[in-house]
Amino acid sequence: MSQFRVWRDAVAQVSANRRLAVMLAGVGIVLLVLGIDFVLTHLDEQQSELRTLHDRRDRLEALSGSEEWVDRARAATTSLEALEAGIPPARSAGLAQALFQGWLRERTAGMDGSVFTQVTTPQDVGTVEAISDLVRVTGTVTGSSHRDTVIDLIRRAEASSNLIVVDAFALPSDSNTGFSITLSAYYRIDASSGVSE
Repeated sequence: MSQFRVWRDAVAQVSANRRLAVMLAGVGIVLLVLGIDFVLTHLDEQQSELRTLHDRRDRLEALSGSEEWVDRARAATTSLEALEAGIPPARSAGLAQALFQGWLRERTAGMDGSVFTQVTTPQDVGTVEAISDLVRVTGTVTGSSHRDTVIDLIRRAEASSNLIVVDAFALPSDSNTGFSITLSAYYRIDASSGVSE
C-alpha cells in the first residue's frame, strides 16, 4: 500500500509541475531513441555476421567440389615425403653434430687457401609437420680462398641429398680473399638408426 501511495504522490507532483512533466517526457523520448538505435545497430551487426557466414559457406561449398584441393593435398604429401627423405637419421644429437662436422671437413678438404670449420652444439627443433625429434646443427666455414672455390662449396651444400640450408655467406672479392659461410644441417634423432651421412 505504501508503494502505491509513493507512485500516486509522484504522479500528482508531475501533474502539478508542467516543467517536470515536459522534462520527464523528453528523457523518455531520448531513452526510447537510444533503445531503438541500440536494437537497430545490433540487428545490423547480426545481419553482417550472417552475410559473412553465408559467403564463407558458399566459398567452402564451391571449393569442396573442386579437384584442385585433391591435387594440392597430393602435392603437399609429396613435398613432405621429399623433405623427410632429405633429413638423415642420427642416433643422438652428439652424433648428428659429428656427422655434420665430418661432412664439412670432407667438402672443404680440397679447397685452396686456408679454411677453418666450426660446428655448434645441436639445437632441438622439435616437431615439424609429421617429422618429430629434429635437431639443427649449424656450422661455419671461414678462411681465405678463391671466389669460384667458395661458390662451388655453396653449390655442393645446396645440392646435397641431406637437408642443408645456406644461412649466410660473404664471398671473396678481388681485393680480399676472405670468406665466411654459415650452414645449417637437419637431422632426425632416431636411437634405432644406423650411422648415416
